[in-house]
Amino acid sequence: FTIRIDSEELRVTAISGNQFTVVRAVNGVLAAHVQNALVSQGNFANVHGGGLYNLGDALVQQDFFVGNVAGSRGGAIYNGISAAANTLDIQQSTFADNFASSRGAAIYNEDTLLITNSTISSNDSGTNAAIGNTLTGTVNINNSTVVDNVAFRGGGLANTTLGTVTVKNTILANNLSTAIAGIKAPNARGTLT
Repeated sequence: FTIRIDSEELRVTAISGNQFTVVRAVNGVLAAHVQNALVSQGNFANVHGGGLYNLGDALVQQDFFVGNVAGSRGGAIYNGISAAANTLDIQQSTFADNFASSRGAAIYNEDTLLITNSTISSNDSGTNAAIGNTLTGTVNINNSTVVDNVAFRGGGLANTTLGTVTVKNTILANNLSTAIAGIKAPNARGTLT
């Protein structure tokens, strides 16, 4: 992938087995452009974002996020909220076998998240969904596949009451909720348009 810092570039093709967040994009200081990379095999964050912790603008393009872990939110990617607007744009990428102990097995969003032509499959969350969206978040998912994910509630996608999620031409199926009682909502929990 490519990281650009004040027009300087650092190119990396694979990140694996790290005990820290792989890429950190913070308030425009670092605009991350992750392209044609494998971010996998045991990347771990104690809190949020096992593979990418974003507080700026990040473009994830034609990448594989596999087997990443977060101690709380965003097993593969955490898109946080800060004073500046944060946008995470995911294109033609795959998220598989990621784990978050709390929310967003693959991706947890608190700001703006765009997912296009991507696959989110076989991720596991202790609480809510492969893709989790909070009350401050806006998610647009287009021409993608969200299947075979497992969570306590909302296996595929979980949206809070005030969050906005728009899904178009997307397969959202075969996700599993492990809740014994209450609202299971295996494919989607919350309001979607």
